[in-house]
Order: sequence, then structure tokens, then C-alpha cells
Amino acid sequence: MAKSKNHLNIHNQFKLICHPDIKGSRQQIGQSLAEDLENLPKDSIIAPVVFAPDETIYFAGGDFLPYSHLPMPHKSNQLWVGQVPEVQEVGFIPLFCFLIPNHLYDLLKPPEFFEDNIIPHGDFVMRARQLGVKCYVTPNCHVMYPYAHNPQDGPDKFQEDVRKSLEGFKHKWGKILDMQYKLPVVLHTILTFGGGYNLHAANVADQLFKNRIRAYYMFIGGTNEDEGESDNTFVDDYKTRHPSMRYPQIVIAHGTNNFKNSGDYKIAFTTTEVDGIPGNWVKCLNEMDEVWATSEFAAKAFKSSGVIKPVYVVPEGVNPDYFHPDIAPFANLPKEKFRFFTNFAWGKRKGVDVLFKAFRKEFNDDEDVCLMVKTLKSFHGHQIKDELKLVYDRKGAAPVYVYDIEVQRYELGRLYRMANVFVWPSRGEGFGLPPLEALACGMPVIASNFSAHTEFLIKDGAPLPGVKLLKGKVEKYLEGDSIYYHGFNWFEPSENHLRKLMRESFENYKEEKKKAMETSQYIRKEWSWDKTQEILVERIKDVYSRQWTRYGDHFSYDA
Repeated sequence: MAKSKNHLNIHNQFKLICHPDIKGSRQQIGQSLAEDLENLPKDSIIAPVVFAPDETIYFAGGDFLPYSHLPMPHKSNQLWVGQVPEVQEVGFIPLFCFLIPNHLYDLLKPPEFFEDNIIPHGDFVMRARQLGVKCYVTPNCHVMYPYAHNPQDGPDKFQEDVRKSLEGFKHKWGKILDMQYKLPVVLHTILTFGGGYNLHAANVADQLFKNRIRAYYMFIGGTNEDEGESDNTFVDDYKTRHPSMRYPQIVIAHGTNNFKNSGDYKIAFTTTEVDGIPGNWVKCLNEMDEVWATSEFAAKAFKSSGVIKPVYVVPEGVNPDYFHPDIAPFANLPKEKFRFFTNFAWGKRKGVDVLFKAFRKEFNDDEDVCLMVKTLKSFHGHQIKDELKLVYDRKGAAPVYVYDIEVQRYELGRLYRMANVFVWPSRGEGFGLPPLEALACGMPVIASNFSAHTEFLIKDGAPLPGVKLLKGKVEKYLEGDSIYYHGFNWFEPSENHLRKLMRESFENYKEEKKKAMETSQYIRKEWSWDKTQEILVERIKDVYSRQWTRYGDHFSYDA
């Protein structure tokens, strides 16, 4: 191949191929990429994180949509906050700028450069993948592509070019891409609301894609058109094909919503925050073929209440891309140097009353300390400003800042990184994701010694380093947040003990922080979504091995 002005030799080992309108020193870009590529398998290609002119991410690697097969980006339209913490293998990289070993360069013969239409990028990547080549993205090199979201030939011609070339791409590569997927299931839930079940569903849907489970999606509140788009293009692609009711169907919802399960093999994926469930829940769960619980605590509550169908524990997890100690905090920090932090949907179950009372009694306004409360409304029309009038206050207490806002999911870790110590005086949890997220970010945690979150806060009979467990009493639920809790028990956290633990954390912060940073590594490895959802994948495999062998080991949507 003739020497190209857009193909730069790097270390006599690699070629840098870069669009001519990308700014920056080619030599520096190539050397930066080479430092990472030298440590990867021989048959690998690598790309930087590519930004749009508005300084949001255009591509941080990517993959092919499961049904339409269009190459799409990961983390698109997000501000850079450190959400690619290390070099990562991905299914696709854009080729506006990339580094390729010489032996692959000679085999694949790349063009002078790659332009706006992403389909030729996808074709090149697919040809490479057939040779066993792996694609990587690195956070150690950033470039800006000037035509991101603003193609040179205009949006209409661009869209028409992509549409036409995608048809040929699907004809050429569609069957190969489809053969990756297996074990079809229907995910019947809701994705587009910030509550716990919905965040759980979004992460499960993402894991189904990562594990190449052939997933279909049904909105539990109506048709898929009624729900609208989520923040994950790969998951939204599930909505473009209508499923068969023959497939195993997973409903992620609370209690009696599982009656909406219409699959031949019915799986209820649900939880409880107290030590039992009401009779109508039991009746519903006993109509299922199996039940998935988010914790041993919830599984025990189901069984003790009368659920006789098989119950399996499939825990939640944390995404270490967005929850780690180097995520960039928000810039508008409170003036106080020491900050306690909590994150919940407002309600008695979260121990709001005890938290406000303990903090405002223990800390004074001359101590350079504050409490940050990130909260959401518990129901439509809920007015948190009215609730604030009911919590304890006193003159001279240290300040409490309430953030009654929704932040984008990718930015939640930035809130944790604004603060020093996470506080969680919950009366009961079905899993308890926030303390897990806090630990992943390297924050010391104070949490109630009751219910599901103790399953990851305690290891080998003792709290994890950086974790303090709050004492209290297990008592009968009397009133509060839910009609489903009557007759069961939850936790009454000790106000005095919470004051003591907060004071200890305030005075011994450096020691507690060091412990929590050690625990952060353990949490991000052993409690990541990638790790915990291995159980989910094994459950689906088991269902097929016992009940659904007639569908075979792989599936194409055209079959």
C-alpha cells in the first residue's frame, strides 16, 4: 500500500490513522495510544475517547445494536467525569482516529481515513473481528471530532447514506451478529423512572445485552410506545421487535404487578424491605414458575410468608465505570469542609427522622460540618418542602442541605464524591444500593445493622473496613410508607448510637477513609453488576436446560 499522509508510523510497530480535521499532534496521539496498545493482545486495535465540539462524549467505544445492528457509541452525550477508568475491551470502536499494528494494517488495508458515515467503520471492525481482533478504548487519550452531530454533507444526506449502507451491512454481517445471541427472554418492566425498581431494571437490561442474551422488552404500564426512550440506546433497541409469549418472561416489579407476567415460563424478580409479604403477594408469587429475590433477606421473607415456588437470590451491583474514587465531583460544593451525605427517596423507611435529629443534635454551626441530603419524591405530587417542616430542628445546629433534584444516572457518583462520609439509617432494605455505591467511591459508610445491605457490608462475620454498623431494635411496623408492611417487622435505628458513630467518623476521618479506599477495590470487583449478574445468566441457562431445550442454544430474530 502506498504511503498515506493520514497514516503515521509509530515505533515501527503501529500505524495511526486519523481524520485530517482532527486537531492535535499526530505523534503525541500515536505515542499515547501505543503506550496502551503495547500492553494488549497482539491482535488488537485501540481508539481514544472521541468528543464532540460541545465537549460531550461522542464515542467511548461502542457496540452493534442487537436488532438493527447499527454501530452505536457507549456513554454518548455525557460530560467527561472519568467514566472510562481504565482501558476497556468493547465490541466496536469508531475509526476517526485509531492505532493498528502493522501486521493487521497490511491484512485489512484501511482507507486513507474514515468519514462521518459510521457504517464503513462497522464493516472494517467486523472484518477485523473475523480475524480474532479485539477492540479497545482508552481513557488516556482524548480527541475531538469536529463533525460529531453535525455531518459535513448535512443531516438529511447523512441519514440517507447511513440508511442505505446499513441495508448492505445487515445483509453482509447480520447473521454473524445474530449468532452471538442465545437464550431468548422477555423483560417486562419499566425503565424510565428514577425509582429503585426502575434503576434495577435498567441495569439488568444492560447485563442481558452484555451477556448476549436475546432480550425483548415489554413496558409494564402499557405499550412500548407509551413509555418512550430510555437513556440506553442498546436497551431501547429491544423494543423494536415483538416477543413471543413462549419465551421465559422476567417481570421486574413489586408484588402483585407480577400478575402481568404472560410468559409460558414465569419469573418474578422482586423484593421486600421488611421481614414478610402480604397474602396477595404470596398468591401472586406462587403463580410463578420461579422467583428471583434481590437478597437473602428478601428470599427468607418470601419463604416465611408462604411462597412455595423456588426462590433464587440474584443480587444487585454497582457499575465501576461510574462509581469509583476518581469520578469527578460536582463543582458547587458546600462551603463546609466536612460533609456527611445520604441518598434516598424521601420516607420514614429511610430513617429521615432519626438522621435529622441525630445530626442536628450532635453538630453545631461552628464545627465546619454539614449534612447533604440527595432525595427524590416518593410519589407523584409529593412535596418534600412540606416534609421538611416536620423534621427536628434547633437553633445553632450545623446546616443541612436538601437536594430535591434528579441528576442523570451517569452523574450520581459525582454526588458521592462531593462528600466525606455516607450515612444510611434505614429501617429496612430489599438490597440497599446507595451504601454499595458509596463504598465503590471510597466513602466510609454508617448503616443500619439490619436487612439486605448487611449482606455486602459484612464479610466473614465483621463489617468491611470503613463500615460502621448502627445499632437499634427490630420492631413491629406501625405506620409510615407502605400499606404492604403492616403485620411485619422493620428496624428502629438508635438516635444516640448514630450520633456517636457520626462523631467518631468526623474525628477519625483519615483512618476511616483509608479503610474505605481499600474496601472500594473489593466492592468494584466482587459486587459489580458484571459479577453479580453471572447468577442471572446461570438461572436463564438452567431454565433452558430443564424446560426449554426445544429452542436450542442460539436464536435469530428472523428464525
